[in-house]
Amino acid sequence: MVMCPDMSLIALQNTLKSIKRSHPNCPVIAVVPTCIKPEILKEMKKVCSVYKGKDTITSLMNTALRNLPTDWGIFVMAGTWVNIRIADKFSRFIQDDSDILFPIEDNIYVFKNCTLNGLCLNKKVFKKVGPFAEKGAIDKCKEEWSLYAYGMCGSKFKAILGAAL
Repeated sequence: MVMCPDMSLIALQNTLKSIKRSHPNCPVIAVVPTCIKPEILKEMKKVCSVYKGKDTITSLMNTALRNLPTDWGIFVMAGTWVNIRIADKFSRFIQDDSDILFPIEDNIYVFKNCTLNGLCLNKKVFKKVGPFAEKGAIDKCKEEWSLYAYGMCGSKFKAILGAAL
């Protein structure tokens, strides 16, 4: 799931190129804010399926998870070069559908403060817990959602060393 908050076609194309190189059979979707110009959206739709969210990062996350074509999804910010087989790495740590994985980056191993690049979760958890709050600071939205995920699904939040994109 490539999040394109900056609506950059070049950033999306570069990230898609890297994903297709490391995960050639992986379906990819992109999410953009509603304020995207129609001509940019048209060009983006030529390279992958694109969905419009609202104008917050958590809205883009919710839109991506609602439209996820597979059971598991990994968030990637447009412009990021995915140079590792992240799906293969994460698959070793998944025990059940309620697991939520994220890379340790800059010594941050707490979910509410973790990077979105590489955040991996199953859409069943998202459907059961519901969307992330779309107003407020992103760390607070993630913290609130994680409490629901733990309480409703027994989710385990796993910080994975060496999985940074």
